[in-house]
Amino acid sequence: MADTTKTAADQSFFVFVKDTNTGKIRRMAIPGDVQIGLQGNPAELQLLGRLSLAATDYSIVSENQGILYVKNDDTIISVSLFNTPALGRITLYLPANPRNGQLHFIKDMTGTAGSVPIDIVPSPGALIDQVASKTLTAPFGSIALYWFGDHWRILVSGFGSVGVTSGTFATRPSPAETGRVFVPTDGVGTGFIDNGVAWQPFGPTWILTKPPVSASWTNISLGTSQFINDTDSLFLSASAGAAPDLKVATLAAPATPYKITALICPLLTFGTNSPSSCGIGWRDSNTSRLAMFFISLSLTTGNRIVYNKFNTPTSFNSSYFDALGFFSPFIWMRLENDGTRRRIGYSTDGKHFLFFSSTVSTDFFTVSPNQVCIFVDSESAMSVLSWKVE
Repeated sequence: MADTTKTAADQSFFVFVKDTNTGKIRRMAIPGDVQIGLQGNPAELQLLGRLSLAATDYSIVSENQGILYVKNDDTIISVSLFNTPALGRITLYLPANPRNGQLHFIKDMTGTAGSVPIDIVPSPGALIDQVASKTLTAPFGSIALYWFGDHWRILVSGFGSVGVTSGTFATRPSPAETGRVFVPTDGVGTGFIDNGVAWQPFGPTWILTKPPVSASWTNISLGTSQFINDTDSLFLSASAGAAPDLKVATLAAPATPYKITALICPLLTFGTNSPSSCGIGWRDSNTSRLAMFFISLSLTTGNRIVYNKFNTPTSFNSSYFDALGFFSPFIWMRLENDGTRRRIGYSTDGKHFLFFSSTVSTDFFTVSPNQVCIFVDSESAMSVLSWKVE
């Protein structure tokens, strides 16, 4: 076998391979860019297997401070973060004298580009698609560039395993990759789409927490009401009955202190047994008493926000709070118990809450209530879209 492979590629090169006796070429290692030419009868050559280029790992450690220089022959580059640089960014400088057609594929291997961006910078005087640099800011993002005469061109860029990222608004990266989506965890229902030069808001949209499936809840008084899993939400509905007729399902209350935030979508009607209502609340399994926070719709009293006490699901006791209120198709409701006091509140944007009532944790109960619950009353329904425990 004749082998004219160069061991160190500093320019594009030509490889001629001819098998003289075995009929097979088992392996051929070719660094850098590849061109293969055949002379004579093509039947004289059989190539079996795969031709591949090994990845080079660029490890970000304290010694290099996140500043690395790409070598001409490092085609596939895996960037792995082990120590965060003092500046909070990684910089890769592209080669100063690339070959025409020279290719570099760069990938964030540790999924940290969202918090520690990777700046890709050409040599002085060179550009990347008419801009001075490019930045990877998506976890597991990647970019492929090639040298085209006097500048770098982007062959392909990707968002990695996630095209939608989230975090606090303060961690939103600079706009750089068209089509990327960022949803703040501390926002007011506004998401953002990267158009390459700026973040454009859209919405409403929220980060939701999937509620526990219906089988996780304890049936207190559901009867024949419908209680089902609907994709990643819960749906609870009740037919007509003598009011009050609360259809209740419970979970064990978390250890104090805690707060529970639910996003509900109410479906209420002026029925024959108004008011129609739905909401969340507390229950004490020792006494069967309930403290329910809900929205209500009635022919006589209109839209109301209510916090009532019940001896049982069918026996009203008294009211903590009852007032006219405006509510939207989506309502955030919150229960808080710090072990000393309980309070309830609601919001229409998921961030800013209006709190109505604060009582001693054991009020109306012999001890702090040991269950939390959801419910609908007669001729009412609701979807529970999110249930977050903190």
